Amino acid sequence: MDAALLGLDPLFLTNVKITIHDLLKLEQTDEGLIGVYKLFSHKIKLAEICGIVVAVERNSYTTNYTVDDGTGAITCSYWSTSERFDYKPFEIGTAVRITGKISTFRDERQIVIYDIYPTLDPNQELQHFIQAMLLKKEYEKEYELPEILKPNVQELVEQIQINDEDQLVYNSQTLKVDVSAFEDQVLQFLKGYSMPMFSKDAPRDNPELVQMAELVLTKQFDDPPKKSEITHLFTKALEKWLKEGYIVECGRDGTYKVVDEEYLSKLILSSIKEMSKQYADKYSGIRIEYIIKSIGTDREYAGLVKNNKIIYKIVDHLVEQSLIYPTGHLEYKVFM
Repeated sequence: MDAALLGLDPLFLTNVKITIHDLLKLEQTDEGLIGVYKLFSHKIKLAEICGIVVAVERNSYTTNYTVDDGTGAITCSYWSTSERFDYKPFEIGTAVRITGKISTFRDERQIVIYDIYPTLDPNQELQHFIQAMLLKKEYEKEYELPEILKPNVQELVEQIQINDEDQLVYNSQTLKVDVSAFEDQVLQFLKGYSMPMFSKDAPRDNPELVQMAELVLTKQFDDPPKKSEITHLFTKALEKWLKEGYIVECGRDGTYKVVDEEYLSKLILSSIKEMSKQYADKYSGIRIEYIIKSIGTDREYAGLVKNNKIIYKIVDHLVEQSLIYPTGHLEYKVFM
């Protein structure tokens, strides 16, 4: 089946109920589709498993659960950008249900967790196993296009490709084809990126962004852009969002992550509350400089001490939501 038609197969966008044994046997497609795996004649990228947590490992970026369902064991990674502010890992021995994206890291199969829940009823694990066995018989059946589409498959593929190109041009025209609009689109792409961390090359691997970059540069210079000019445009976009604090660098290996604004909001509120308790004057607020310094103690967001425009933006938003209030110029307290 042509890659443009994969979405017609109901399994492609479904959390496929499967045993860990069968999940570990999946092979990646050889059609250049990143993060897509072969299940008989189907292509899938999402899975649902159910099992017992047999190991838990935490680091700065992830909580890694090893889950065993009796047929095998697999690592399931819960990235820190997905975690709630008060997140507490599940204990060893907890029965859990997990849905997420199938991935391969260092040649080992794993699941990037989208949702994880404890299964309070012991029958749920058995139910999942039975469902996975019964559904496997359905997965073995080859997906066939509806008869009404078969005579027009090529025309349908061509129309989908044309629509994708038209949508990009329409979006570019709607947003005004300029550098600022392009930079905004890069940030939106990164916010919706499938992995919590990304390299500086990730936006450049997106054909739509590359095409938009070409439109921006062509409009500026009236000539087809050079590859180096496109690369420079992407670099400047990343530098902008890094300088303003919307993305942060993770370590020294050239990887980045988008700042979780919900988490940062909670961090700011918590910082103001804690500093207010230590401050003798009940009526004075906490200076923005102290708030920024407090955020800097968070290992992931230490870079925001220097690149702090996003902190000012979130503080203003918290004031608009009446979660905090100004007591003076750039001084704030939390509503109690």
